[in-house]
Amino acid sequence: MVKKFSKVYIICVLVFAVVIGAFFMVRAIFPLKYAEFIVIYSAKHNLNPYLVTAVIKAESGFDPSAHSKADAIGLMQITLGTGANIHEKIHGTTKDFESEILYDPEINIQYGTWYLSWLSSQFDGNIENILAAYNAGIGNVNKWLDDEKYSSDGETLENIPFEETDNFVNRVKLYRDVYSCLYGVDLVI
Repeated sequence: MVKKFSKVYIICVLVFAVVIGAFFMVRAIFPLKYAEFIVIYSAKHNLNPYLVTAVIKAESGFDPSAHSKADAIGLMQITLGTGANIHEKIHGTTKDFESEILYDPEINIQYGTWYLSWLSSQFDGNIENILAAYNAGIGNVNKWLDDEKYSSDGETLENIPFEETDNFVNRVKLYRDVYSCLYGVDLVI
């Protein structure tokens, strides 16, 4: 004897299928690449791995060959000057630094997380300041913090005068939350 399915059962199955399909579609828009390097270097530098993933998504869309008109290179869009400075801090010299190493995903993530960690130490972990400095430079952020138009307390940016930087900060924070929801414990050691 063949049982008939109830309309409610069929509707539930269809809703479930749509939800699962949407979940995988969103994961396609928000891929998780280079997770092994993100986990290793986020842990090493005491960073939220979802934040690092969000910076990569915002900066390069996970394209290790990305190169901006400002000469920022690789996944985390590190400029040559910043890359050389980080290389010196990590290796004690700039003698063997070449721009090509910034195209290597592991090195780029290692250097980018080192830099985010250093910025975190400069701004007492204030995420808006860290991200604004990552995008616009620490000098600009320090200048804005000293200006009452942008910071009433000298510690927190209430307004970011560069539209690109303001958009970057908001986009990275949104991406961080999306990645955290989509991947849960996938980036936790």
